[in-house]
Amino acid sequence: MSEAPPMEQETQAYDDAMFEFSQGNYDRAIELLSDILRGDPAHFDAQLSLGMAYCRKGDFARAIEEGHVAERMRPNEQLVHTNLSLFYMRAGDKKTAEHHGLQARIASWKGNMAPPTPPPAAGSVEQELQWAKPSPAPMAIPEKFPDMPWRKQARVGAPGPGAAAEGWTMVEGAESMAEGAGRTFIVAGLEIALYRVGDRYYAVDDRCPHREASLGAGYQERGQLYCPMHGWKFDLATGAGLTNPERPVRTHSTEMRNGKVWVRVSPRL
Repeated sequence: MSEAPPMEQETQAYDDAMFEFSQGNYDRAIELLSDILRGDPAHFDAQLSLGMAYCRKGDFARAIEEGHVAERMRPNEQLVHTNLSLFYMRAGDKKTAEHHGLQARIASWKGNMAPPTPPPAAGSVEQELQWAKPSPAPMAIPEKFPDMPWRKQARVGAPGPGAAAEGWTMVEGAESMAEGAGRTFIVAGLEIALYRVGDRYYAVDDRCPHREASLGAGYQERGQLYCPMHGWKFDLATGAGLTNPERPVRTHSTEMRNGKVWVRVSPRL
């Protein structure tokens, strides 16, 4: 069997690292990301993720160090400054955190200032070519979708006796989550971000309504859930949008039964 091309190997390695990150295995994620960067020091996504992995471990000094490496790669990248703002805030340096928060907003404004592509002029060759484009063929829906690399070992709960009728699903492995930790699980076919706070578990839709970042890769503090990409805040218990009240996130009921975590998916908002 022939070996996969180097680019495919690197992509697979990054997917493996992101899977470990999503499961809370930060040491393993750091190891895999560091391996990628040894082979390709210019791998921006790996560098960005490395800083976040150190942050999730609580090593804010190293997170800041790796975040500035990413900044040297792309000094005007919004996410670089969003991450650095988070790292400095967690390290207790509010002044520098605010500086990078401002840089992130400036980068966002610059990104939104790009003029839209104008439509082709009436009667032009471009418009005729646009009209001449064949309609896309109907997309065939496969009977079974392939697993995403970071979901290949997703802990899908199996309902116990009577649970299906009640709409509850047991989430295997959730009971071992560390205090304050968050992770993404597949529950009843949906991506759900689950957080443990004391003896309670909170469940919300995994995708942030802003840019669809994984909320399971974010963090919670004093009952507030923070998106890892742009720092949007939500009330963990109610899902209310604290950054944008018009963009809440759906919450789901949770219960502990015989030492296992159960989730009941709520109707869509």
